Amino acid sequence: MKPTLLATLPFLLFALTTYFPLPFTQGVEQVKDKNGNPILVSKKYFIWPADGSGGGLRLNETEQCPLVVQQAFSEDVKSLPLKFIPTENINDFIFTGYTSLDIVFEKKTKCAESSKWVVVKGGFMEPWIGIGGGVNGKSVIDGLFKIETIRSFRGYKLVFCPTISDPTGQCNNIGRFFDNENGLRLIMSENFKPFEVVFVDVEDTAGFGRSVV
Repeated sequence: MKPTLLATLPFLLFALTTYFPLPFTQGVEQVKDKNGNPILVSKKYFIWPADGSGGGLRLNETEQCPLVVQQAFSEDVKSLPLKFIPTENINDFIFTGYTSLDIVFEKKTKCAESSKWVVVKGGFMEPWIGIGGGVNGKSVIDGLFKIETIRSFRGYKLVFCPTISDPTGQCNNIGRFFDNENGLRLIMSENFKPFEVVFVDVEDTAGFGRSVV
């Protein structure tokens, strides 16, 4: 082997470990939208059920101050666009089971501190997904969201990873439970099936048969 090639090898190894982060070495994959395009941090998306049953995600409009994240029963109900924001600025891509995320609706209600998803404990049988900082004085569980693959791979599932958990590092499925006649409340629980979802680019929603904002 030529001396120049030997001298180049350490640089190539450094470059590979620098520009190809940990996900490439752990078998995880880029999260993709319904059309097979990588989910980008810079874009907005809708979350739809992977099996096509029911509508998209919105806030519970039956409350005076809508803070509860629901899946609507009707496909005709408008859906709220959202963004996935990595908590560590890796790049514009998101990786399954690896990238820690904040999930943020594009708009918030006037009574909410923010449009960021939070997991709330209290007022319901299981911890549930809401928006804002403090939710009517209820306890907000500190932690972050991730996206994981489903074995059947009809889509993905959302999980929430509390900062303090037993065992350490455990993440819990985001599922659904009947909330009222208008929709299903998103909850954090291992006792319910995970909510299997697909992601639809807001700019590419024509032909999906659902109304959008």
